[in-house]
Amino acid sequence: MQHIIQKNINENYDIDKIYKEILEKGYSLFNIGKIAKDEFLNFCYNFGEVIPSGRNKRLVDDIFINDGTGTEKLPFHTDKTYWRIPPRFEILYVNDVNNMNLGEITLVSLMDAFNSLSSSEKENIMLYQSEYKNPPNRDKGENPCANFINTIDGKIEFFRYRLDIFDSNKNEIKKMKKYIENEDNITYIKYKKGDILILDNWKYAAGRNNTIWGENGFRHLFRTLII
Repeated sequence: MQHIIQKNINENYDIDKIYKEILEKGYSLFNIGKIAKDEFLNFCYNFGEVIPSGRNKRLVDDIFINDGTGTEKLPFHTDKTYWRIPPRFEILYVNDVNNMNLGEITLVSLMDAFNSLSSSEKENIMLYQSEYKNPPNRDKGENPCANFINTIDGKIEFFRYRLDIFDSNKNEIKKMKKYIENEDNITYIKYKKGDILILDNWKYAAGRNNTIWGENGFRHLFRTLII
C-alpha cells in the first residue's frame, strides 16, 4: 500500500522541475498533503542519498518547536557547517502546526552575497581558511582547518556560513553579513500543514524570524539531510 502511495506522490510532482527550482532560487515549496514518516523518507530519496543527522543517527528527525523552544530569531547559517562535507539539501515536511504566527524561514543567496564583494575581496575570501570547531552544543571532535568557500577546479561548490565558527570580524565576511541581513535580499518562507520545503544548503543561508505563539501553539516537522 505504501509503495502505491509513494508512486502516486512521484506521479503528482515533477522531480526534475523541483530540482531545477531549488538550483535557481534556493528552495522549492509545495504542499503534498498528509503522508507518513516512511513515505516522506521514500520521497526524499528522489533528491539524493539520505544521511543520518549526526545527533541521533536517525534518517528522519522529529523537530518540535513551541514557545519554550523556538521563539527567538535564528541567525543565518548553513547546516552542519562543521562536517567535512555539509549536506547538499535539507528537506522539511510540516506534519502539524497549530496557533503559530510569524516564525517564517528566512533565506538568502550566499552566491549573491559573494558577488557583492570587489574583485580583491573575492580573491581574499576565496583563500580564507580557519581552524573551526564544533558548536558547544555538539559532539566534541578534532579542530581541522577548513575553507570558508569550497571549490572544485576553481568553481565554487559550497559555502560554510556560520559566524560562531568563522571570524565574523574579517572584512570580507562582515561585508557579506551586511548583504545577507539586508531586508531587500531576504526571502521569507511561510508554510502550512502538509508543506514540503527543500533547501539548498550549499549556496543559501537559512534562518528564522521571531515567532509569535498563541495558546497551545506548536509546530512538528520531519527533517532529512541529503548528500
